Parts: sequence; structure tokens; C-alpha cells
Amino acid sequence: MGLQDGPYGWFDSSYVAVDPSNYVVYEADAPDYNPYILLQTVNQDGVVGTGGDYSNPACVIGSAQYAYAAPVSLYGYQCYKNVEVVKDCNNVVLEQVNTYLSPGVGPVRMEDWRTDTTGGKNIFYEYYSATLTGKSLK
Repeated sequence: MGLQDGPYGWFDSSYVAVDPSNYVVYEADAPDYNPYILLQTVNQDGVVGTGGDYSNPACVIGSAQYAYAAPVSLYGYQCYKNVEVVKDCNNVVLEQVNTYLSPGVGPVRMEDWRTDTTGGKNIFYEYYSATLTGKSLK
């Protein structure tokens, strides 16, 4: 992929594929390799997918993925941006993943932000990031 993220980074043990319609990029992660939308292009800003973790029925964890229509310039590349936001049953943001993808290049930057709520605090911090450092188109 070209992202500098260490030997076990974001795309370790995963596959990335483009939908033939060419507006959706899917990723399938280990261990079950169920594909999900990594990034989708849209004509107007909005939600492109939702999900939920029902393992604790007393407090369901919900997620929503947002896609933005206007490309942004990032590290010299024109990129599409998607944001996945994960919230608990109290509407507290637990995680936010920002994905930036440039057509013809691939992922340019990934950011995973988490919230530490232990002991009543609510601190948002960057848990992980990876940035494209070079490309070789063959």
C-alpha cells in the first residue's frame, strides 16, 4: 500500500478492493475477512453506512460512516475523505477513524482517534495514524 505504518500496521492481514462501479473501496480484515466499506465517494455529504455492536444489549455501540463530496488537498494529493464515528449508548464518542484516499494512488492517510473515559475523564487522543510516504505506479 505504501503507507509507512510499521511491520504490523493498518493493512496487515487485510485485503483492499475497488467495486467495479469505481465509487466504493472495500476492506476485509483478519480474522473473519468480512468486507466492509473503507471509503465511498458521494455527490453530497452524508451517511453512507451504519452498524452496531450488540454484544452488550444494555449499552449498544453504534457506528456511522460519513462521506464528503468535495476532495481535500492532503500532502500534495487530491483526496476523498470518509469518517467513521463510533458512539456508546450514552452518545459518547469512543472512536473516530478518518480515511483519505486519492484516486489512482490509494490511501494517503489514515487516522484512528480514541476516547479514554476511565475514571470519568473524556480525553480524545490519536491512537494510530499512517501517512503515504512514497508511491510507485507500475
